[in-house]
Amino acid sequence: MNNFLSTPLTAQNLSHEPLESSFQAAKDALIRKIQNRGDLPYISVTKQLELLEQLTEFELGRFLIERGGLNGYWTHYVITHPNQGRCSGLNTYGQPFHPLETFILDSSPYALATQQRFSLFKTQIQQYLHEGCSIASVPSGLMADLLDLDYSSFQTFTLHGIDLDQETLHQAESYAEKKHLLQHCHFSVITPLPKGKGF
Repeated sequence: MNNFLSTPLTAQNLSHEPLESSFQAAKDALIRKIQNRGDLPYISVTKQLELLEQLTEFELGRFLIERGGLNGYWTHYVITHPNQGRCSGLNTYGQPFHPLETFILDSSPYALATQQRFSLFKTQIQQYLHEGCSIASVPSGLMADLLDLDYSSFQTFTLHGIDLDQETLHQAESYAEKKHLLQHCHFSVITPLPKGKGF
């Protein structure tokens, strides 16, 4: 991968930070938090614990428990769901979705807004493409916002993927190869500043 940028970044993202505990420890911490907080106006402790247990039954749920957010791979999983899993009714393993995962991907406001924003961004970016253009995705994730566009009318263009996560950039590189666009891509890791440093 070609690194053209090495800019420190102060923002921290839980889904990119190294894990400090095991999955079970993360789950246990959430159980304690739910029990200590007690019933909420809209959901009981019992129901919260039931939902937590259901999250352990599928991979996306386990990642959310362990990391507290989405990394590049799982963001890609969410934003591409309307044209993949929602059409087939099957997850990446060819199996039916867990009912809670179906809700997260098809009904939760967060996922729907993220999917709609991704679609709108692609439509807008497509209109500004031109011969010789150079565009960047920050943070790139798997860079689907750029790699899913139509470049058939152009010979010369450059796509820059910039992210905190080296693993995510490797996945973006594989996705670019799948899209036959790797020769147009440059990838860079941004190194976060230590907490408390920077602006």
